[in-house]
Amino acid sequence: EILDCNERAAELLDCQLEDLHQKTYDDIDAELNHSFLRELAEFFQPETFHSRETTFRRGDAELPVLARYSVFTIGQRAFLLILFQDITPLRIAESKLKKLNKELEAAIEEAERANRTKSVFLASMSHEIRTPLNAIIGYSQLLQEEMYDAEHTMYAEDMKRVEMASALLLSLINDILDLSKIEANQVELLEEQIHVSTLFDESITSIQPVLQKKGLELSIELAQQDMSFSSDRNRVRQIIINLLSNACKFTEQGEVSLRASFEGVGDEHIVFEVADTGIGIPLDMQAHLFDPFVRVNTQHHRKEKGTGLGLAICHSLCELLGGEISVESQPGEGATFRVVFPRQPDFHREEKPL
Repeated sequence: EILDCNERAAELLDCQLEDLHQKTYDDIDAELNHSFLRELAEFFQPETFHSRETTFRRGDAELPVLARYSVFTIGQRAFLLILFQDITPLRIAESKLKKLNKELEAAIEEAERANRTKSVFLASMSHEIRTPLNAIIGYSQLLQEEMYDAEHTMYAEDMKRVEMASALLLSLINDILDLSKIEANQVELLEEQIHVSTLFDESITSIQPVLQKKGLELSIELAQQDMSFSSDRNRVRQIIINLLSNACKFTEQGEVSLRASFEGVGDEHIVFEVADTGIGIPLDMQAHLFDPFVRVNTQHHRKEKGTGLGLAICHSLCELLGGEISVESQPGEGATFRVVFPRQPDFHREEKPL
C-alpha cells in the first residue's frame, strides 16, 4: 500500500492526494514486475537507487515515467521509496525520431532503387547511344580524306575538329555507360590466361602518341620472364590503360613506369604498379579519389576534361575481378597506383534487385 506521497505525485497521476493514499502500487504501475520488486527487497543494497522506465496509470490514460527505486528500513520494517518523473516529452521525441528514421530509410531505399533503375536503363541503351557517335566519327574521317584529296584543306581541318569533339564526347559517354553497367551488374567477365608481356604491349599502344607529344619516357619492368595469370583480359587492360592515361595526363616531364610482380605465398597474387613523376595528388583528396566524379585539381594544374569516373570505374572493376587498388602520392612528387589481382580469380557477384 502507499503510505505517503507528495502533491506533485498526485498531480501527475491526476488524482486527489487522499485518494492516492488509498491505492496500492499495483494500482499505479501498469507494467508491474513483481520479480523486480522481490529482487529489490532481497538483493539490492539499502539506500541505493535503481532505475527503470515504466508506465503509470493516470485515470483512464497512461503516463510514461522514469521510476527510481530504493529500499530502506526503519526498525524491523522495510519500505520502498519511489521517485518518478514524467518522460512524455522524451517518448514523443523518440516517436518522432523513429518516424523520421523510417521515412529516411524509405527515401534512401527509393533513391537506391531509382539509381539502379537508371543504371539498368543506361546499360541496356549503351549500344543505341554509342552507335550514332561512332557513325559521326567514321564519316568525319571519311570526309577528311575526301577533302584532302580535293585540296579543300580548310574544310578538312573543320572536320578534324568535329572528329575530335565527337571522340571526346564518346569517351565521356563510355565512362558513364561503363559505370552504369557495373552498377546494374551487367558486366560479363570472361576468364582466360593472360601473358603480361602481351598485355603490356596492348596497353601502351594507346598512350604512345601522348608520350611522344609530351616527350615522356616509358619504363617497363617485369619481375620475371613469361609472367601470366588468369582474369578477364579486356577489363584488366581497361584498368591499366586508364591508369597509364591518367599518369600521362598529369605528368609534364619525366617518366611513366609500368611494373609487374608476384607476391604472396606461392606467388598467388599478381601486382601491377603505374607510377609517374607528375604533380601528385593532394592528401585531402586521396581518401575520395576512387569515388565517382572526383577529379584531381591543384593550384598548379587546371582540371582536365572528363567525367571524373575513370578511377571509380577502375576501383569497381578491380572489385569485380577479385582484386583491389590503392594509391601512394605526395603533392609535387608524382603518384603510384597499385593494383593487386588473384592469379586464379573467382568471379562471383551479388545480384542487386530492382
